[in-house]
Amino acid sequence: MILSDYQHIINDADRLRKCISDMCTTNNLSELSHLYNAAEITLNELMLENAKRIRNKEKK
Repeated sequence: MILSDYQHIINDADRLRKCISDMCTTNNLSELSHLYNAAEITLNELMLENAKRIRNKEKK
């Protein structure tokens, strides 16, 4: 990754923090719950992809 890619990730993380903060402030817990569930699914998928990649490297 190049520096600009990391900057986009940092900016997205900042926007996500603000979004979560706004949801908590407005007590929009239903939307917050959906967001957490979607994030958990995404993280699980990424961890599985990473584990497959590591296993494939070990097989070689």
